[in-house]
Formats: sequence, C-alpha cells, structure tokens
Amino acid sequence: MRFPFKTLGLLLASLVLSSCGGGGGDGGGAASPPANGTITLTATRTSLPLNSNNVLPYPGSPFVAEVAIAFRNSSGTLTAPNGPATATISPVTVASLSPPDDPSTDINEFATRNVTLPIVLNNGSNSVFVTSYDVAGTATLTVSAVDPLTSRTVTSTLNFTVAGATPLPAALDIAPSPTSVYVPGAGGNTSSIITVRVRDGANQPVPDPGSADNVRLEIVGAAGGAILSATSSGGPVTGTTVQTRTVNGIATASFQAGSTQGPIQVRATVDRADNNTSNGIGDPISATTTVVVSDGKLFSLTLTSPIINALLTNYPHLLALSASSPAWDGLDTGYASNRTMLYQQLPTAGLPYQFQSWDEWCSYMADQDKSGVINHTGSMHFDIRPASKWGTIEVRIADSTSNLRELSAIVALTHCLVVHYDRMIDAGEELPSLQQWHVSENKWRAARYGLDAEIIISRDTDEAMVQDELRRLVAQLMPLANELGCARELELVLEILERGGGYERQRRVFKETGSWKAAVDLACDELNDLKALD
Repeated sequence: MRFPFKTLGLLLASLVLSSCGGGGGDGGGAASPPANGTITLTATRTSLPLNSNNVLPYPGSPFVAEVAIAFRNSSGTLTAPNGPATATISPVTVASLSPPDDPSTDINEFATRNVTLPIVLNNGSNSVFVTSYDVAGTATLTVSAVDPLTSRTVTSTLNFTVAGATPLPAALDIAPSPTSVYVPGAGGNTSSIITVRVRDGANQPVPDPGSADNVRLEIVGAAGGAILSATSSGGPVTGTTVQTRTVNGIATASFQAGSTQGPIQVRATVDRADNNTSNGIGDPISATTTVVVSDGKLFSLTLTSPIINALLTNYPHLLALSASSPAWDGLDTGYASNRTMLYQQLPTAGLPYQFQSWDEWCSYMADQDKSGVINHTGSMHFDIRPASKWGTIEVRIADSTSNLRELSAIVALTHCLVVHYDRMIDAGEELPSLQQWHVSENKWRAARYGLDAEIIISRDTDEAMVQDELRRLVAQLMPLANELGCARELELVLEILERGGGYERQRRVFKETGSWKAAVDLACDELNDLKALD
C-alpha cells in the first residue's frame, strides 16, 4: 500500500508538536493551553437534620453525609493531583468536616470535627464526611486541588442544607430578675425584669414577628396592685395583661410591685399556630414564673426546695469531678461523660425544672400522673430530685466512679454544699441560681470537656475554669467540712485534680495499649487500689 509522503510529513509534525506540549487538550490547535482536570463531589445526601445536641460523628449517624471526592484529568481518567487536596466547610456554625478513620493512629479521626482538612487522593479519589451542628442554615463544602499537568488550582463546591422544623413557636422559658422585690416604701427594689425566650421546633429563636406582637404576658390571679409594662407593636403598654414582641427570640416586660406582699405568678403565652398574638391565640403554649413581693419583714414564698436550684449552679463541678465514661461501643466519643448524654434521652431524666413554688411542683406531678408518664414520684429520674420518702434531696449528678476514695470526695463536697445552702436559708440569704439555659450549657460543657471545662458561674454570664472553681469551693467549704467531720474527704477533691479524672486515666491507658479492655481493667484495679480513708 502506498503512503503519501506529504501525509506522513504532516503526521510527524503533529507528533512533534504534541510531544512539546502543543495541540491536544482543548482541541484548539497549537495555541490552546492544555485543559484542567475536574473535581467531582458526590454526597450520600445534601440535606441534614439539625444536630440539637451536637453529637459527634459516628457510623450510621443521621447527622452525617459522606462525600466522595474524585479528581479526573482532562481525558476523564482518575489521577492523583499535585499534592493533597484541601477540603473546607463554611460557615463553621452550621457543619463540620471529618476524615475517614486512620487505623494506624491512636485516635478515631472520624469522630473529630474540623473546618479544613488535607485530603490525599493517591488514586484520584477519597472521601470526607460532613456533620451538622445545632444551627440551621446552608454550609458550603469547597474542595481544591492542583492539576498535575497545568499546575493550576481546580475547585469544586457542594452545598448542604441543615434544616429544622417550621420556624413557629414550640417552647418558651420565662424568668424574672430579680426573683423577689419589695412593696413601695419598704426601702428595697420594687421592680423585676421578666425575660421570655421563645424557640421553634429546631430549638432556634423564633423569627421576629414584624409589625405584630407574639408574646402575651399576664398576672395570674389577684395582682395585689402589681402591674406589667412592655413595648408592644403599637407602643408602650401597661396593665395586668400586656402584649409585646420578640427580638431574636427574646421578649421582656417590667413587673412593678403593688402594695400586697406574697408570690405573684406571671404567665407568658405564645401562639404555636402563627407566632402572632395580636390576632388572637389559636394554639397556645404557656410558661409561668413567680415574683415574690415582700414588705421587707417576711419572705413569704415557700419553695419546693430552693436548695435544688442552688445545687444546679454546682452541676458542672460534680459532673466534671466524676466524669468517667469516654467510650461507647469501642469508640472514643469525645465526651468525658458520655453516660450523662445517653441517660438524659429518657423523658423523665435529665435536668430538673426550676420550680419556684410548691403549687408548681404539685401541678407538675399531677400532670405526669394524669397522663400516665409516672405512677409515683420515684419515677421522675431527675439529676436532682426531692426524696419525699426521706424528706431530703437526692443528688444524682455524678458519673460512676471507679473507687471509694473518689466517691467519698464527691459525697463530702455534696454534703457540704447542701448544708451550706441550708444555712443560707436560715440566715435569710438569697441562694445562688442560674438561668435554665446556663444550667443546660454547663451540663454539656462538663460532660464534653470534664475537668478542662470553662463554665458559667453567674446570671451575668461570667465564666471560669471548673478546676479553679473546685479549688475555690474546697477552700470556702473547709471550715464547714471540719465541723461536719469530712474535711479529709473534701481534700480528696484536690487529689482528683492532681491525678486526673477517670475519663483521662482511661484514655491514657487506651492510648498506651490500643485497647478499651485495658481501660476496664484499670477501673477494676482502681477499685482495689484507691481505697476510702480509714
């Protein structure tokens, strides 16, 4: 067969150009630059539910999406880019990133939460995991890599929607500050600020209602001359019933004491139907609080147990000191006390409500009994609860300690705190308290970080490290502990701070051995080695 020399010459010239980098790629001739490769992102899902408790990633989690990353050259062939790819998530309040677990390391990388990750694509592919947080919104995953042929950066993005329920009212909290005031002329403060926080089904602040009101406040029963003042959509309003509106989920009103002393109940109501109380209330949700009005001579409110509310301010101290359950099903959960987080899922467990009057407690228990939730008071498994059988308080905050030595320290601290608060009542002093949302936050921080937690210590949202607070408490309570005969046990609190919490010791053994069984063996050994004081 004859082959025209002209054709052969053109073919050779084309091959020479191709070997020098010309031609090919975009099909635009010798003057066209080579085409970039592409990054493909394929997710198992791009809609994630709100992660209200900020649960760490775990296999099969409903809050996690796996994203397959593929880098292909301009010919469509999987190939490794120049160096690792970079994955970034934004905004960081909506979602986080995790790499696959590396079995050669001591930690579970999959159970970590990151903003930026290097991703090695040796064969042109790998995976990354996106986990939602407790904030609704849209998070953007951006993956970038350097094309090995063109040395140019190639980028691909993928959006993830973190969604909750319809933004209509689902829950509200109401709290006065201060909780007690004086009648006019008694020489004390006569007004209290009532704060109402309204949240939707995703535990987010409800949207602002615009030109309407969405909170109704009213004095329940005899007002005794007390009035409420607020700013409604139409301007300032005053009376025993007022309407106002939320800004970023928060509404406020002023309570002004009248001439009659005693407990005055204030009720807040929102409309679950349309987040609007100006047009009537079709599906009400209510919460009630109590302001105590005193004449300066007699404090007339009988609380179910003010000591319970006071002890809630020490919740993180007791939990951090006893935290000892970092693992679950062979995985490090990232929590110092994972047992605490698991147990609160029961509907009658977890933090107690901060009841302000005996009537509130009785009404609550009657509701639970009527609805079949409980059949006796012992069925309420609150972290702190009244022990009506014994006429005392049952404190159930602590995690399970491995030994009697540390248990005696926790018992001594609890005993001293209860007696300290009881004597404050006898002295007519106001016991400390925290807003419910601060109590919830402190519980999570102590469960998550243990003795490294920074906790909220006042109603003004001041913060301190829990270890510093424990040292302060030991010094403050030591004279009382000497009186009660438990000073040596109380000093053991400081010993725990030096030795490290149970969760720290378990993780240390796991890191050394790679086995959680060894951590269990350690707990068994500590039962024998760390004995109670003689």
